[in-house]
Amino acid sequence: MKEKGIGTGAIIGIVVTVVVVAVVVPLIIIFALGIGGGAPGGLPEYPGATSYELPPEVQGLLPQGIQLKAYSTSASVSDVINWYKEQMPGQGWTYDSTHSEESYGLLIYQRGNDGAMILVEDWSYGASDITLIVLAAGSYDTILSGE
Repeated sequence: MKEKGIGTGAIIGIVVTVVVVAVVVPLIIIFALGIGGGAPGGLPEYPGATSYELPPEVQGLLPQGIQLKAYSTSASVSDVINWYKEQMPGQGWTYDSTHSEESYGLLIYQRGNDGAMILVEDWSYGASDITLIVLAAGSYDTILSGE
């Protein structure tokens, strides 16, 4: 006599559905809304760069409305600066100004009322030498004034 109940295939189907609803759908929403771990303002992230935690006192100095995220890489300052100069126009950003020297570079871009600041600097912390990339996004006026 055959027992009545839910088969193994049905149970697997239910589990897969629950996983998709509980995990995949929220991730799609997060990425679509630009929430979470991505770069501020949808700015491009330098390939191979890893997230870098800035000290809390730096975060406290930010003007209201500015989003900031830092990354580290082993690439040179000039390589990173040149990469951003190539990438930003393709995403609708208009170059505003730059200031650079051998050990750092600062790029400012505008897209409509939005502004972006990209700071790239040789950074020695502890025993490691890295190139620090700081991406900031907010209103263009706030980016320029820092207030």
